[in-house]
Amino acid sequence: MPGGSFAANLDAARRARGYSNEELARRAGLNIAAIYRLSDGTHWPKLSSVLKLAEALEVAPTALIEGLSASDLERGRR
Repeated sequence: MPGGSFAANLDAARRARGYSNEELARRAGLNIAAIYRLSDGTHWPKLSSVLKLAEALEVAPTALIEGLSASDLERGRR
């Protein structure tokens, strides 16, 4: 899955499955507000959220962080 941001990767995976943000939130067990923040790039996910999203989307967790650099991931921890 091409990408350069978590939000872009998440959106591509969600669209590939044909899920709305609401459906993704339900399947992943996350709050819809969290999905919106992740989708618009204003929030970085916790590892537990990446794992839930990957399971809901039936993709490897690495697909959601593909194209991100180590500095991108480090910046997301702050």
